[in-house]
Amino acid sequence: MKIFDVHQHYYPELDPDASKILKGMDKNNIEKALIMAGHESITSGVGYNEDVDEIISCHPDRFEGGVYVYPLDVASAVETVRKYYDKGFKCVKMFPAYGFFPDDPLCFPVYELITELDMLLLFHAGGADKKYMIGNTREGASFKYSMPCHYDALGHVFPDMKTVLAHLGGGITLYNMPEIISLCANHQNIYLDISCSTAAVALDIYSNTLDDYVIPLDVKKLAWGSDNVNPGITLAKNLNTVSKLANGDTKIVEDVFFGNARKLLNL
Repeated sequence: MKIFDVHQHYYPELDPDASKILKGMDKNNIEKALIMAGHESITSGVGYNEDVDEIISCHPDRFEGGVYVYPLDVASAVETVRKYYDKGFKCVKMFPAYGFFPDDPLCFPVYELITELDMLLLFHAGGADKKYMIGNTREGASFKYSMPCHYDALGHVFPDMKTVLAHLGGGITLYNMPEIISLCANHQNIYLDISCSTAAVALDIYSNTLDDYVIPLDVKKLAWGSDNVNPGITLAKNLNTVSKLANGDTKIVEDVFFGNARKLLNL
């Protein structure tokens, strides 16, 4: 089965030539990965947009690009999205947990451009544990910015904007899973990636507590990602859990691990 890693990062100091990521991809039959940039002051060790662009140019057959922007800096975000779209990037990455609500109307011009360009918007969902400085604003990283209710408006106002909420929508502790499940059920354009080890554990727990949920999780709205230099750490667990949730439907499993990523990234 072909596999596409829809949530990966480039770490210039840890893995300057991306050999560790590529080795892990080869070992686990991962055909391609979406490499996303971050802001160095808030995402330790993750490369800037320029770094990601450079490593993709070295391995264009293995990596697709995700450009990081801070949407409240509207002019800069719009300029950056256009610049990297022209370079072939197919995704925009945002981190609401570091100080903005996704449904803030000030972000809408950036969403309008993303929709116009038919790019994927991938949000970091859930919290984070660092302080940061952007411009003159200092905020503590917080779950409050990334609660499911703050994505609902995007499904209504931008129904054609392909959207992925990372890390099982931030539901890694299961406390907000009913809201996340309802969000995906109500909006055809909103998907979840199941990246990181905590999301893998949470998905496994969910698979054993299905009777506790009024609305079941739509497995067809999942996309697999690793969020780890060693992508094999969660791959086997995710394969087993997704197969269980899909009741053995191989088409659904193949879409979660490959097809959905290709569709969302227009590949």
